[in-house]
Formats: sequence, structure tokens, C-alpha cells
Amino acid sequence: MAIHSIEVPKQNWASFLQTLNRMAQDRLVSLEVLNRELGDEEMASKLPLEAIDFETKGSDRGDILVTVLSDDGPLTHRIEKPTQFFVAHNDAGDLLQTVAVLDAAGGETIVHFEDVPALPEQTGADAST
Repeated sequence: MAIHSIEVPKQNWASFLQTLNRMAQDRLVSLEVLNRELGDEEMASKLPLEAIDFETKGSDRGDILVTVLSDDGPLTHRIEKPTQFFVAHNDAGDLLQTVAVLDAAGGETIVHFEDVPALPEQTGADAST
């Protein structure tokens, strides 16, 4: 099964995240961070997604916050200065596989979804393989 990636234009990030949060809240996700100074790291494994949101205040405004729920309470990963946002789905377009966010420092955060339906066509971009 092939995976197809779509880049979400920056002007569509807010509306895309609203839709994603409605569809994917409480779905199990794994959170992987690549290219950090400390090396690649799995931050969460099969934990319920609370939300993927924007920081709206202060000097961190525009950062993306990925929050999952653990037995110890909410865990939030901050993506500083995001530059690109991608979604990936299966061949049929009926199953969302991942959301990947690239940041200004060259890092990449990948949210792997467990059985999340595809999002409606509102990414504002064409599909690419």
C-alpha cells in the first residue's frame, strides 16, 4: 500500500487543525521527533490525542503544540517555528496515516495515527506521491 503526502499551505493550518482535532481527538497516536541534537526520539507511543494546536500568546506565538494524554496527565510537545506541514494517507484516501511538521531548526515531528479516517478535502493542496 502506497502512502500519499499532501502539503497543507500555511494559510490553511488553523482550519485544518480544527477539523483534525474534531476527527482525531482521543484516537491513539505515536509521536516521533527526528533530527534533534539528542538524536531521534519517540516521545509517545499509542496514547490518546488531546489536540494539535497553535500557541496564541507571547514570544512563542505560532508554535504548534501536540498534546497527548498519559496516565500521569497531559503531555505536550512544542514545535518551535514550524515551516511546513504535511499529511499522509493511504492509496484509497480513506485512512489518515501521519501528520508531519518541519521546523526552522531542521527538525521534524511526526504524529502517527492509529485508524483515523481521512480528512475532508480542505487541505488546499494537491496530492503528491
